[in-house]
Amino acid sequence: MPSLRSVYLFLYNSVLCYGWCYILYQAVVSWISGWAPAGLWEVVEIPLKVFQTAALLEIFHSLFGIVRAPLLTSALTRYEKGLRIGGLSLPFNFQSMLVAWGLSEAIRYSFFSVKESRTPPYWLTWLRFSAFLVLYPMGVASEMALVRLAYPAISEQRIFCFDMPNRLNFGLDYPVCCLLLTALYLPGLPFLFTHMLKQRSKILGKTALKQA
Repeated sequence: MPSLRSVYLFLYNSVLCYGWCYILYQAVVSWISGWAPAGLWEVVEIPLKVFQTAALLEIFHSLFGIVRAPLLTSALTRYEKGLRIGGLSLPFNFQSMLVAWGLSEAIRYSFFSVKESRTPPYWLTWLRFSAFLVLYPMGVASEMALVRLAYPAISEQRIFCFDMPNRLNFGLDYPVCCLLLTALYLPGLPFLFTHMLKQRSKILGKTALKQA
């Protein structure tokens, strides 16, 4: 009989896999049909926010030992996905970013979901530890371009900004936060990519030996 932990992780990963497949489907349809990125945002805004927020649970999974993933890589991965700009006149990079995110997350969550019930097939294991070689640079390039292209608009419109003085005595400059977060994000990129390369060599090497 499966443990409560296994049942929870199976359901969690299955739901997020479904969610990202839906987002990926909408992004691909948008790309093929020539929708404006702003139109795509109207369709995926709520599911994207829901499943991005749900993904933050992975940090707690690692923190409390529910999964064996290192806390630092879990936090960096979720932080990386959090660098998105919404509610603006979005450029083409938004579509390419969602395709990269959707593919990588659908593969990732399907792998973890299957893993809770049986050994994942080799083709899924290979995708899990190989697709990032293309999708990671594609996603990062799209995210950085999106921040750069959106910055003049968010700076001019002052969205999500709280100017002092106010009753809460709290100030927030969102455009400056975007620049600071991007600057902090860049040093983590080599670490994440190197970690995935090591995991790829380790996991695919073991799988090849088992099949030999």
